[in-house]
Amino acid sequence: MALPQVKLYEIILGLSEALDLIDPVLSNHHKKVAYIAQAIGEKLDLPTNTLRQLIMAGALHDIGSLSIIERISILNFEDEYSHEHAKVGYNLLKSFPPLENIADIVRFHHLSWNNGQGQYSKGIPVPFESHIIHLADRIAVLVPDASRVLEEAPKITEKIENVKGSKFVPEQVEAFLELADTEYFWLDIVSGSLDRILSAKFEGVNVEVTLDELVDISRIFSRIVDFRSPVNAAHSSGVASTAKLLSKKMGFNDTKSNLMLAAGYLHDIGKLAVPPHILEKPGKLTKEEFMVIKRHTYYTYSIMSNIKSFDNMTKWAAFHHEKLDGTGYPFHLTEKQLPLESQAMSVVDVFTAVTEDRPYRLGMEKPEVTKLLYKMVKNNALNGDIVKILIDNYDEINYGRFIAQQNSLDEYAHFLVPYKERFSDDAAYNFIGK
Repeated sequence: MALPQVKLYEIILGLSEALDLIDPVLSNHHKKVAYIAQAIGEKLDLPTNTLRQLIMAGALHDIGSLSIIERISILNFEDEYSHEHAKVGYNLLKSFPPLENIADIVRFHHLSWNNGQGQYSKGIPVPFESHIIHLADRIAVLVPDASRVLEEAPKITEKIENVKGSKFVPEQVEAFLELADTEYFWLDIVSGSLDRILSAKFEGVNVEVTLDELVDISRIFSRIVDFRSPVNAAHSSGVASTAKLLSKKMGFNDTKSNLMLAAGYLHDIGKLAVPPHILEKPGKLTKEEFMVIKRHTYYTYSIMSNIKSFDNMTKWAAFHHEKLDGTGYPFHLTEKQLPLESQAMSVVDVFTAVTEDRPYRLGMEKPEVTKLLYKMVKNNALNGDIVKILIDNYDEINYGRFIAQQNSLDEYAHFLVPYKERFSDDAAYNFIGK
C-alpha cells in the first residue's frame, strides 16, 4: 500500500476543528484567529513564510487547553487566567519537528505587551508573532455572529485601541485598525470560507509529511483527547499500539500497519465533543448520556473527512463502533460495507477498553476477554477471523498494549502536573501519578 500524499497544512487546518468541539460557543475560533493573525501580518509586510507560521500557530494556539472551563474563559476579553495551557501547547508542539518553529509562538500567546516589557518573559525573548496571535485571539473572542458583525465592529475597534501599548503592540494595533476600516475583513472572519482563504495562502507549498511524521502528529492529537479525562488517559495509545500489532499479525505490510497506528491514535478525536463528566462516569450511562457518547464517532468521521488524503484512514478510525450486523453506530454499516481494517479497529477498541485498567476497576484477564470477544462474534458484532488472530497472539499483543499505555501514563502525568489543582477527581489524578 502506497503512503497517501498528506500535506502538513491540510492536517493542521483539518484537525484544528477538533479543538473547537469542546464547546460549540467556540465554533471556528482557531481558524478565525489564524485568519486575523495572517491579515495583521500581511498588513505589516511580514515575509510569506512568517504569514504561514501565523496561520498554523493560530490554528493550534489553544492546543494545550484541556477543560471546558479553560476554553470558555477564552471568551472573556479581560481574562488574565494562567498560561498553563500555553505551556502544555508548547511542549506538545516542540515534540514534533515540523511544528517546532511555532512552539515558541504558542508558548507566549497570552503575554501582554505591557508597554514593551512583554518583549521578554523571565529573560526569554518573546517572538513578535506571539503578540500577533494574542491580539488576533482577543479580537476573535469579541467578534459576534455574522448578522451583527459590521454593527459591532466599531465597538471592537475602540476596545482594542484603548489598550494599545498596555496589552498589545502599538504597531500591530495600527495594522489592525487599517483592516478594521474594511468590511471584507469582518465579513471574512464570520464567513464559511475560512478554509478556502487560509488554504490559498499555502498555494504552491508542497510540504508533505512522512509516514513517521503522520504518526507523530496523530499521537499529538490523541493526547488532546486523553488529556481531558484521566479516566481515559491512555486509551488512544492502547488502541494505536494494538492496532499496529494486530495489523502485522493479519499480514498487513509496514505502511498499512503504521497507518492503522495513526488511525488508532485518531479514532476517538470526536470525544472532544463529549463532556468529561460523562467520560468519567464509573456506573451505567443514562439513555441521554449514551446518546451524547454516540456522537463521538460521527465527529471523528466529520473531522477526518476534511482531510482528503485521509480517506481510508477516516473509515478505519471512525467506524470502530459499527457492527457486522448493522446495529452499530453512527452509520449502521453492515459487514459488506465495512473495510477489513475498520473491522479490525472494532476488535482492537473492544479489546483495549476491557483490558486496560481504569481508576474505578481493573482490566479483564485473558479468560474473560476471550469469552467476551467470542460472544460478540456469536452475536455478529465482531469478525471471528480477526478475533481468533488476536486471541492466538494474545500475550504478545496485550503486553505491547500494556507497555504503550504505561509509557503514555508517565507522559501524561508529567504534562498534567500544572493542572493538578483543577482536577476535582483526586482518585483519577492519583491514578496517573503525581
